[in-house]
Amino acid sequence: MEKKITQRVIGIILAGGSGSRMGADTTKQKMQILGKSVLYRSAYAFEKCEAVDEIIIVAKEDELDFAREETAELSKVKRIVRGGSCRAESAKCGFLEVDDENSLILIHDAARCMVLPSDIEAVVNDALEHGCATASCPVVDTIKQVGEDARVEKTVPRDNLRAVQTPQGCHYSLYKRAVEACECLSAVTDDNMLLEAIGLKPYCSETSRNNIKITTMSDIALAEFLLAGRGDEV
Repeated sequence: MEKKITQRVIGIILAGGSGSRMGADTTKQKMQILGKSVLYRSAYAFEKCEAVDEIIIVAKEDELDFAREETAELSKVKRIVRGGSCRAESAKCGFLEVDDENSLILIHDAARCMVLPSDIEAVVNDALEHGCATASCPVVDTIKQVGEDARVEKTVPRDNLRAVQTPQGCHYSLYKRAVEACECLSAVTDDNMLLEAIGLKPYCSETSRNNIKITTMSDIALAEFLLAGRGDEV
């Protein structure tokens, strides 16, 4: 099928996690879910998204060969580069590899390997319309604000709350301006924060609630359950 979006779209997949919170003997991106690695599953979703033209993977220095081997069959993966000392530094490393200043960039955590091509396309379309956008879903839990003593201080209305995911997308020029303005990348936990710091308000695309982040071993079991229900070819 012919791509309908005329602007070039470049996905930057961050695969530099340590997996320390999982207590595992391997990193998250290497973990297997129904026979395929977390990294492969994320990259495959971007490969299958018609809106995406190119994929850049940012990996740990000692996993560059692993990343090349895992994604060798994916034609949209054009570059695999070494990441930085924190997530935002790694995102910047991937961004510096983008050679088209008129492109739309999408930054995605490899650990969100359950992302659907339709989720990615939704963020692309909304970023093109609104300037910047992020994957998200409405919060369904009741949220409490607590004090230092762990006692409830108040209930936070959830109507305007969103659980934010990745990918997060914006035009090249906006991300460039945001990165250049940031004085402390180590304090940045997602790319929306960079954009918010320069006065932008990312649009919240509504994406799949199953776009979970692999953080604990129980997430592996949940991902396998969800994939079995989805009947994915991978």
